[in-house]
Amino acid sequence: MTYTAASTTSKCFDYWGKASQEGEPKWHALVYHCLDVAATIDRLIDRDRRLLDHFVQLSGLPAAALGGWLRFFAALHDLGKFASSFQQLRNDLAPAREKSFFYTVRHDSLGYLLWTKRLSAWWVQKDWWRFTDASESDYLAEVLSQWMQAVTGHHGMPPKIVNGDLRAHFDPVDEEAATRFAEEAARMFLTPEVTQGPLALKTMYRQGKPFSWWLAGLAVLADWLGSNNTFFAYRNDPMPLECYWREIALPSADRALDDAGVLPNTPVGPLGMTELFNGIREPTPLQAAALEAHVGDGAHLFLVEDVTGAGKTEAAFILLNRLLAIGAASGAYLALPTMATANAMYRRTARVYRRLFSGDGQPASLVLAHGSRSLGDGFRDSVMPVAPNAGEYDRGEADAGARCNAWLAAGSKRALLAQMGVGTIDQALLAILASRHQSLRLLGLLDKVLIVDEVHASDAYMHRLLCELLAAHAKSGGSAILLSATLPKKMRDELVAAFCDGVGRPVPPLPETGYPLLTQIGPDDDRQEVVATRDSVARTLGFSLFTDEQAVLDWIVARAESGRCVAWVRNTVTDAVAAYRALAERLDPARLELFHARFAMGDRLR
Repeated sequence: MTYTAASTTSKCFDYWGKASQEGEPKWHALVYHCLDVAATIDRLIDRDRRLLDHFVQLSGLPAAALGGWLRFFAALHDLGKFASSFQQLRNDLAPAREKSFFYTVRHDSLGYLLWTKRLSAWWVQKDWWRFTDASESDYLAEVLSQWMQAVTGHHGMPPKIVNGDLRAHFDPVDEEAATRFAEEAARMFLTPEVTQGPLALKTMYRQGKPFSWWLAGLAVLADWLGSNNTFFAYRNDPMPLECYWREIALPSADRALDDAGVLPNTPVGPLGMTELFNGIREPTPLQAAALEAHVGDGAHLFLVEDVTGAGKTEAAFILLNRLLAIGAASGAYLALPTMATANAMYRRTARVYRRLFSGDGQPASLVLAHGSRSLGDGFRDSVMPVAPNAGEYDRGEADAGARCNAWLAAGSKRALLAQMGVGTIDQALLAILASRHQSLRLLGLLDKVLIVDEVHASDAYMHRLLCELLAAHAKSGGSAILLSATLPKKMRDELVAAFCDGVGRPVPPLPETGYPLLTQIGPDDDRQEVVATRDSVARTLGFSLFTDEQAVLDWIVARAESGRCVAWVRNTVTDAVAAYRALAERLDPARLELFHARFAMGDRLR
């Protein structure tokens, strides 16, 4: 079948996709917004080769064919906005209809409904496919359905499966306009090179679900950037779609990406201690081992165990620099157990991270990620400006521009898209949980080194999640650096097993029980090295076992009265409060300090 270019008088141009506040006449044609998002994906995969390579490997398609499919499905991401039920959210902009429609199903789910009810079977039956047997058409239908679910899930969750009549939401004119636009998108993006080349349908089918999670994350990112009217100005004057694509959408997408800070920066080569850190001339034994570790192409796991103050963080930056320098990663996310430790790590990272990148083009971005980051000193927004004129469709459904802007101003998901992100471990763990925008977090970790500090601090539940994250990250080719002062062997073995499961290789023997210890699992080198600790932090600790809490109180009081400092660490806030009250009966309360997680955030930071 051949298509003719959509006429500038087509009813496709009657539908709004983005709009200013109620009562203001400014609006952006739906077909233009759909092309804005497709153009954003076009420029992302063109300017981030590692991103494209990942999608090529997952899909089994050649790069040129995959690019066409990604552009096409991105253009269909908001197909549900053709529904009269959505359009009548702005009656001042909606085309006149003989009847009223009620917006009871959100537009992402409406788009998938339109695909399943009208477009899917029609698409598979086109005469451009070259099937080798009858079953391949079923494979193709399933693959396209999964991809359509992914792009219509661009608000952070899959679309709902709606059982019902299209006519409850779409006027016949809506269906015709949406179908005409889909045909035009096919004419523009599904060239013979895309549809008549080798499809590897069984690979596409087998990889369909894993691929769809990554595609969903890409669709979220592209929709957020493509909804920023700082770069994609509102316009509704009809013009040929190919002209809009070439002259407006693609250049606007380039400007948005230049400003956003989500493209990788060029890393520098391997750096020495004085080049990487101010004031550090001689490495500690642990840091020397990190400088000498063999680093090759592929996914690596490093477990760094040493006492507090031995320079584990600097060792992690040394390893990160070496991974970046050989092209094994494009950035990092540093995950900490608490907001306080994340704030401290952010300040330390801010002094180092720019040295890891060459400075060509836009500066590398550093972002802090946790729920109260706005209260921490030193954090500055660094990705892209807030878009003006962001409105809402209805109560509780902000448009993508408003969602994007709120995220840039206060949300923490962006940290996983920055070249360098620092935050709490839960921000990374959400990438493998059934949570809103899970797919975006997964995409954000792609090609990053996952650095987890105080990995021993995880309880059994968090440890299991971390193992799952480590396996998923390794499966996508990601490296990880895990830091701990007190890592039990059982926990170490489970983390190594999870990483090896992700890369699809057997678990190597890890016989070493010495301490401090550097363990390395690499594509061509597994090793463990016992290192000396830093002289200034080496110490011998004595332990006494108490079975009676009163004896503990007596022990603390005796040492406090002799002028010693004592820290009593309890398991719960309730225990800590009870301990404070018990000591306050025997010691001057002015000499006591209580600290726990229920303090107001300002007091906790202080």
